[in-house]
Amino acid sequence: SDVQLNGISVLTNLVGGNDGLVREKVATAGGIDSIVISMVMHPEDPDIQENGCKALRNLCTNDDNNKVLTEQKGGIDAIISAMQVHRGEARVQMEGCWALSNLSVNPNNKIIIGDSMGIDVIIRAMWVHMENPSLQEWACRALWTLSVNQDNKAKIVSMDGVTAIISAMKGHLDNPGVQEKACGCLANLAANNDDNKLRIAEGEGIDSIVMAMVVHADNQSVQEKACGALRKMATEPFLNTMRAHGVGPLLEAAAQRFPASCSNKASFVLQYL
Repeated sequence: SDVQLNGISVLTNLVGGNDGLVREKVATAGGIDSIVISMVMHPEDPDIQENGCKALRNLCTNDDNNKVLTEQKGGIDAIISAMQVHRGEARVQMEGCWALSNLSVNPNNKIIIGDSMGIDVIIRAMWVHMENPSLQEWACRALWTLSVNQDNKAKIVSMDGVTAIISAMKGHLDNPGVQEKACGCLANLAANNDDNKLRIAEGEGIDSIVMAMVVHADNQSVQEKACGALRKMATEPFLNTMRAHGVGPLLEAAAQRFPASCSNKASFVLQYL
């Protein structure tokens, strides 16, 4: 297993930069196969599982072909299995969430991850490791990307993912990465779904979005995603809640500070307030 771990570590470092040619060469030479085989042959070794997830994550970063190839070689199953076996290992869970997040950019992989218990392991990781900000950030990013698919959106809600996301926001209010990705996910879940809007509101989601805007007033990404989430929530049953939380001045401030990314979203909500 030492040979496998060292080999995976070398591959992880090789493909960790922005050189797409290196990623292509590693994949063409059978690197993805070797990583997946190592993970399958050493399921109880957390170091191999962590580094295997990290290597696959790096190989799939900004590489559409490797996203497809990783799925074909069994990489998605290997990552999910790693997360199932090593539930208590935050480092395996974080790398697993990050890898699934990168892989799920591919539309077909979204479906496969949703059908292969991927959403289950992500949400469980959030509950088990609620104190870990990096894990929460990448879990929220994974759910954000997966929730573009309507079936996955329903699965996230049925597994109480809304509560997990809002809990992550409350537990890591000072972390802009968690706030940005959680707001993005809540926006997807709320879009064109009144039941989900109600779940978010009843779970104090509007409160959490407002707090993100207050604490991260100078962060463009947080403001943009928060404005987007409030835009999706801006229907009659929730307008009084928004007024009570002082959403109007926050939207005006975001639009003034970041007009290119926030103005249109803010204006849409403000017309109803």
